[in-house]
Amino acid sequence: MIEIKQISKSFAENLVLDNVSYLFERGKTNLIIGESGSGKTTLLRSLIGLNKIDSGQVLFDGRDFHNLKIKDK
Repeated sequence: MIEIKQISKSFAENLVLDNVSYLFERGKTNLIIGESGSGKTTLLRSLIGLNKIDSGQVLFDGRDFHNLKIKDK
């Protein structure tokens, strides 16, 4: 299970993600849809650690993904 809690991400003065929260449940299909420039790719990149989030948490099975050591990921 992946849970995002109030994540925010901005690039310079452009706020892309603003307090986004969601629960991706194991075994269920989840869609991320939206207009061009709405933050879909930024959200995905933030989930896997390619973008450092400004605030909030990404939890993988209850553990903070961004604080896990490489061997735990």
